[in-house]
Amino acid sequence: MKGTSLRAVVAMAVLAIGIYFFVIKPQETPKEEPPTTETRIWPDKIDAIAKMKTTMYSIVEAEKNRKNLGDPYIACAPNPPDVPDSRVTWSRGDAEGWTELDVAMPRETWFQYEVVVTGDDTFEIYARTLAERTPLEFVIDQDMNFH
Repeated sequence: MKGTSLRAVVAMAVLAIGIYFFVIKPQETPKEEPPTTETRIWPDKIDAIAKMKTTMYSIVEAEKNRKNLGDPYIACAPNPPDVPDSRVTWSRGDAEGWTELDVAMPRETWFQYEVVVTGDDTFEIYARTLAERTPLEFVIDQDMNFH
């Protein structure tokens, strides 16, 4: 009988501690981080440049696939028409050549893309932006060399 009483006291103590920590003790609300006001125009620059490089590699592959199927390389007009200074929506129908190239492109971008065919077996792809008010231009060729 004595052991049963001790178990009951221990069970009540555990129950009381549980009630205290999970019911009575005020719940700590997570502190809200102060809002950060982004002062830079281009807050995700590293991500944007990584996506730009991936996009340029995709364009190179699309051009090479055309060539492997017996078609010539295709020039693609600057798209979007104006060099963006912020994130813009990209649409293949906005400029000549992109629909025929049929390359998968991200829906939003910080860059204007252009394909210039420089010879029967050569081309260059340009990616341009004015993010942070600084003109940037990246160029890659058919061999995936950045210049």
